[in-house]
Amino acid sequence: MNPAGDDEMANDAFVEEFARLAQERLTGEAPSRDRQSFSRLEERLMAERLRERRSPWVRASGVALAAVVVLGVGTWAYWAAHRITFRVEGAELAADGKLFGGTKGAQLHFSDGSELALAAGSQSSVGDLDAHGGHVRIEEGLAHVAIKHKPGAAWSLLAGPYTVRVTGTAFDIGWVASAQRFDINMKSGSVVITGPLAPGGVTLSAGQRLKADRELTVDRNDAPVAAAPPPVDAPSAEEEPSLAPAPSASAGRRNGAHVPSWREQVAHGNFAAVLEDAQHRGIASTLASANLEDLSALADAARYARESDLSRRALLAQRQRFAGSAQARDAAFFLGSLSEGQPSALTWYDRYLQESPDGSYASQALGRKLLYVYGQHQTKEARQLATEYGAKYPNGPYASTARKVLADPAVSGMPPASGSTPP
Repeated sequence: MNPAGDDEMANDAFVEEFARLAQERLTGEAPSRDRQSFSRLEERLMAERLRERRSPWVRASGVALAAVVVLGVGTWAYWAAHRITFRVEGAELAADGKLFGGTKGAQLHFSDGSELALAAGSQSSVGDLDAHGGHVRIEEGLAHVAIKHKPGAAWSLLAGPYTVRVTGTAFDIGWVASAQRFDINMKSGSVVITGPLAPGGVTLSAGQRLKADRELTVDRNDAPVAAAPPPVDAPSAEEEPSLAPAPSASAGRRNGAHVPSWREQVAHGNFAAVLEDAQHRGIASTLASANLEDLSALADAARYARESDLSRRALLAQRQRFAGSAQARDAAFFLGSLSEGQPSALTWYDRYLQESPDGSYASQALGRKLLYVYGQHQTKEARQLATEYGAKYPNGPYASTARKVLADPAVSGMPPASGSTPP
């Protein structure tokens, strides 16, 4: 017989049981912040142990040790035990943490039940995992994502300059770096998307699809979003709008119910409703007298619904009626995007960069100028723009494009590398 040894074994069992009960009873709580819960557990466990023939000293030491183990390292142990992990199937993680889909694709299985299926030839990376979620970046290609809906879930999917905030949903997400094209196709749930063409955030729900390259559009999965018919009472885009009064579309109350503003409608993807409302009020009257917020929302709704002419007129109205405002300056960028591929786009991008050299869309404007100039084989101008872009935005959405332009022998003026052939 070894009483001391028996006491140690009993003490270990006591601590183990205490920890087990703590895990069962305190799921979702931070142990170090809930000492009352531990006291209740301690009382219950002690009552159970009174039936056992153990010395008071052993019981006391067991409780003390359990308190040290669970409370002393409570926060670290809790988060370490609950931190989401993942395993990879069909591929191996590279040394830098990136995952390559290879020829058959790959799957990521997260411990919270979330899944990510990476298509063949695609590339992804995972970071900042904690108890609630983490960040998953689609470096290139296509992935199917299914995030498990759980209380407190907080996931972010990143693709190029776009971020998708997720709590529980399923969707396909794609990013083509060379074309700066972002695509998300919703299967279930809803997400909020932010990025260069959606600075205020766009809410996307099941059955909707968003595309962003030269412009941002939102369609149904099976059909385009309905657009308002062309206006018949509208002046040309270059005409100075009159100041005839028109009712505002700002949020209000109708029969006791909240009437969402146009900005709220756009944020929830209800572009057709905004266009129909504007048509009902009269396009010319709306352009002439709507407040700045409504004009901005109308321009966005028309652009997303591919009503480019109406969007252009709303943007011009912003610049004419509210010159000097932040929205009027941003309108120059969007007017450039609506003229993409035409020389007039450069005029608008130059105007935006002149008015907002550090604006939210500065890197986009400069990058798009670079693409146009390079496509026109203006090698000297392309070299200057690529150099400027690389210096100002080394991690910007067009940084890889700038590097490729500078590596082009036709632009750099350097002969091709030995053994290579000119493009």
